Amino acid sequence: MFKYPMLLVRDRSGNHEERLNINDAQNTFQDAWVLNQSMEISFTARLLPQYEQAFNLLQVQNYVIYGGQRYIIQQAVPAIDNGILTNQVKAVHVMYEALKNIRKEDINAGTLTYTFQSACNAFVADNDQGVQIDFTGDFQKVQIENLGNSSFLDFLTSYLDKFGAAMIPDNLMIHFCSRDTFRHDTGNMFVYGGNTDAVHLSFDSTSLINQCWCYGKPVDTDNSDSSNDATKGKYLVKFIWNNQSSIQKYGLQRGAAVSDERFTDQASMQSYMDSNMQTEPTIQLTMQYLSRTNIARGDGWFLRVPGMGLEREVTITGITKNPYNPATLPTITLDNTAAALKSISLTLNNRVNKHDKSLTDLKAVANGLRNAENHFVGLRTIDGGVSSVSYQPDA
Repeated sequence: MFKYPMLLVRDRSGNHEERLNINDAQNTFQDAWVLNQSMEISFTARLLPQYEQAFNLLQVQNYVIYGGQRYIIQQAVPAIDNGILTNQVKAVHVMYEALKNIRKEDINAGTLTYTFQSACNAFVADNDQGVQIDFTGDFQKVQIENLGNSSFLDFLTSYLDKFGAAMIPDNLMIHFCSRDTFRHDTGNMFVYGGNTDAVHLSFDSTSLINQCWCYGKPVDTDNSDSSNDATKGKYLVKFIWNNQSSIQKYGLQRGAAVSDERFTDQASMQSYMDSNMQTEPTIQLTMQYLSRTNIARGDGWFLRVPGMGLEREVTITGITKNPYNPATLPTITLDNTAAALKSISLTLNNRVNKHDKSLTDLKAVANGLRNAENHFVGLRTIDGGVSSVSYQPDA
C-alpha cells in the first residue's frame, strides 16, 4: 500500500494546525532539494468546504509540516481558477531562516587559516535560534580574510564547497559531513538502453576558468614585530596557474585567486589546480528515467552511456519529486566536482573526435563505391517519466 508523508499547516505561534488536502498535493506538490543550495516545497491548494481552516492558515511565515520537517511559507499567491479560490504556496526549510538570523557582527581581522569546525563555531556559539551542529569526517582547512560581518547562511554559501563539506538539515539540527562520508555506494546503475532510452546534452561555459593566481603556505612571521619585515605578505608558493589547452580552445577566462596553505612547493599546487579547476564547459544531461528504484541523497550510482562513451561513478546531489503521486518519477542531479566535469568533458571530446574520424573514413568508402546505403538501427522506446541529470561547478 502506498503511504503518503504527513502534510500539515501550522500557524506561527503553534496554536493551530490542520491537515492539508492530499488530492491537491497529488497534482501540484513538488519537493526540491539541492545539496548545499536549497531545500523547499511548493504546491497549490484549493478552498474546499472540508479544508477551509487549513486553507486559511496558508499565509506567509506560517509553517508547513512535511515528512517531519518544518518549512516556512515565503510565497503565497491566491487566485481564482474555474470559480474555485486557490493558493499557490512556496515554503523553504526552517533551517534557512535560522541561518540567516545567526550573525557574526565582529570581525576576525586579517587572513587566517580555519578548520571547518572552528569557523562554524565562531557563528553558532550561544546563538539564539536554537541551531545545533555536528560534524562527520575530515575537512580541508581554508584561509579566510576578515571572517565576520555576515550571516551564517552567507558564510556557508561561500565556503561549504571550499571546505569540502555537505550540509544535511534536520529541522534546526544541522549535520555537516565530508564529501566522502556523504556518498554511500548503492551498486545501482543508470544505463542507456536499460532504465533510460533518451539522453540529451547541453554545454555551458559561464563558470569556465583557465587562469588565476595561486598562493600556497604563507611565510611565517609570528616571531617578527616589525611592520616592515620583508617576509610579510609573502608566500612559499606564489604563481599564475593557467591551462594553455583550455585558453586555446575557449579564450582567456581568468578566475579569483586560490589560496591553500597545504602547499609548500609549486609542483604540488600546480598538479592540484590541473586536477580540480573547471577548464571545460559544464555539461547538462537530460534523460528519460524509467526505473522506480528508490533514490536518496548521497546515493552512489554508476552512469553508463555507451553511445557517448560515458562510464563513471556519480553521486546524487539533488532530487525533485512528488511523493504524493506514484505515477511521477523524480528529477535527479548528479555530483558537480571539477574533477568529474573534466573527466566527462575529456571523454566526450575523445568520443566526438573518434566519431569524426569514422565519418571521414565512411565518406571515403562511399566515394570509392559511388553507391552508398545508409542503415539506421531501429530503436525501441519505452514510455516513462522525464528526469534531469545536471553537472555544475563548485561554487
